[in-house]
Amino acid sequence: MKHVLPVAIAAAAACIQMPARAATYDFLFGYDGSAVSLLSGSDDPAGLELFAGDSYTIHLSAAGSSHWLVSAAVSSAALPLTFLVANSATRVADIATTWSLGGSAVASATEAGITQQFVHSGAQTWTLPQDLAFDAVTIGYDLLSSTGPTVLSVTDPSLYFGFAGNLFLAGGPANGQIDFIEGAAVPLPAGVFLMAGGLGALAMMRRRRAVSA
Repeated sequence: MKHVLPVAIAAAAACIQMPARAATYDFLFGYDGSAVSLLSGSDDPAGLELFAGDSYTIHLSAAGSSHWLVSAAVSSAALPLTFLVANSATRVADIATTWSLGGSAVASATEAGITQQFVHSGAQTWTLPQDLAFDAVTIGYDLLSSTGPTVLSVTDPSLYFGFAGNLFLAGGPANGQIDFIEGAAVPLPAGVFLMAGGLGALAMMRRRRAVSA
């Protein structure tokens, strides 16, 4: 009997030290040509603290029948859709991005074990061909590790991702440009712009996380 209390205390301590179940957040945004807004049903990113093992999805859609058009090819454009973070740190994450038009994927990309430093969390780089049209983009972000706190800093909805104007890029031919276009785009044949190995990345990453949980 003399061993019962120490064993009970050790078991309780082990339970306390066990990491909490990984959390998943869904952030839904709309863009009307001038401002970003948080949509109904979305989790609120303002002041949210993330821990290693947590994940989130950013889904951004164009309002109404509008869309975005890559008017100048984008090559390794840094941080095109990214939350500002209150605390500077080095973060490692798996990132999967899908661009869609009319509910169908038109391009996708997967980046595994990406290191992000300083004060951002979200997309890393985009490479997109000229004339690609999309009306929604979805980013799956799995935080693998961080050297410091990750607290999303969100104030003005128009500055969620650090860009104004057409939201993404307006640098011209030198570093790409994505324009916001009023009205629907004409869909191109399926698969024209799909990036090899990218489709299904979000689902695979989520399934892998579910298995390891």
